[in-house]
Amino acid sequence: MKSRVTNRNVLTKIIENTLSHMSVDAILQKLRIAGIPCAPVLTVEGVVNDPHVKSRKSLTPSEDSTIGNILQTKMPIGDGAPPRSAPKLGEHNNEILEEYGFSKQEIQQLKDSDTIID
Repeated sequence: MKSRVTNRNVLTKIIENTLSHMSVDAILQKLRIAGIPCAPVLTVEGVVNDPHVKSRKSLTPSEDSTIGNILQTKMPIGDGAPPRSAPKLGEHNNEILEEYGFSKQEIQQLKDSDTIID
């Protein structure tokens, strides 16, 4: 390992200097011709507009209860339904506490005493 990193700084400068004068497409083409697996690092806009992402329908519109319409990554497994937004603090308190045997009166007492947030 030591011999692999001996000239790392010099090599890094050579690589950066060479690549800084090339487009991403030109770099990718050279790497692919050489048989080196590679892919560009994309911006969010680049991902949204990527032909592969579009053809795979990897992004799906979804509704977030706080910020409205958003794009989310589809789950590779399941029924293909868009993911739901994360629950808000205390959003499912009643259902969960009822499932564990708390009565509506007990739940209300927990809320009134600020033991749980509603």
